[in-house]
Amino acid sequence: MSLTSQLRDKSSPVRSFLAKYEDKQGVNECLAELQSTKPIKKPAYKPTSRSAWGLIGTATDYLIRYVANNNRLDFDQTIASQARSYIESMPRIRQYAHNTTIETANVLYEIGRAHLDGRNPDEAAIYSATALALLDNVYRSRSGPKFPAYFAEPIAYDGRLVSFLSDYGSPEKLAMLKFYNYFCGELSGKEYAQDILEILNIFASARNSFGDEFSETTFTTFNLALDNAHLVYGADIDCVITKNNLNILTDIKTTVDPLPVSALRQLIGYALLHDDKKDKYRVDEVGVYYSRSGSFRHIPTSTLIQRCLPSLKTVKATKKAFIQEIQ
Repeated sequence: MSLTSQLRDKSSPVRSFLAKYEDKQGVNECLAELQSTKPIKKPAYKPTSRSAWGLIGTATDYLIRYVANNNRLDFDQTIASQARSYIESMPRIRQYAHNTTIETANVLYEIGRAHLDGRNPDEAAIYSATALALLDNVYRSRSGPKFPAYFAEPIAYDGRLVSFLSDYGSPEKLAMLKFYNYFCGELSGKEYAQDILEILNIFASARNSFGDEFSETTFTTFNLALDNAHLVYGADIDCVITKNNLNILTDIKTTVDPLPVSALRQLIGYALLHDDKKDKYRVDEVGVYYSRSGSFRHIPTSTLIQRCLPSLKTVKATKKAFIQEIQ
């Protein structure tokens, strides 16, 4: 059960710890301070499913990290790469039972690599980022690794109506066709891509506007698991951003709604799991980058802990109590 899963489960060790020590007034104060200070742009694109919303967020995360790293991505360090390895380790019969075969995983991974090749973001780059995002979401699925139901539905191929698991044609060709149809049909490809391009334009504008909240920032760490992540069965940070010599552990949010308390608790969890020595980078603050507004809000870790968990007094004492609780 990952950090985000534990935060959803009121009986989990993480939620039990928060229930014991959380101060409601302090939580509300920090939540208000971390809200976007700019209007969040509502998308014209209307996804047909909840999973489509999730893919926009994950694909956007990949593309922001790609752009921030001078149009480069270390594919071997992505969650998509971990997903491919995980699926490959699954028994073959379980892969088929979950409609999640290594052939499809390999195809999506190669699609991901194909157009994130140094170019500036365009529709092809978004196509690639979406393939990686799909693998990412499979890996993080609470119900076990599974591709969307669409990948198990029959499609026309070489004049025959075949399924993903059919013996007709190669699994790789079928997987490529499935993803193409999924992107163009289920996600309404061009409208979906245009929404993400607008988000990336907001990102570029926020970085290049002198005096803006997000100007003069540098991405120093991308998509890493915290060393203590094993204690909650998974906790991956989006990035660490440096501004004014401060290291800010940052969550990228593509939400159209105000920041919920669950997102604040997620930041608290990251802050308490982080270990300066084991993780080999310091964290001075935690924050949120709102990709649909360009607002960048952050707060010192010490302030966050002292307000939200005041009875534990110090960050060091709070981390110690948290680790003891979840172990």
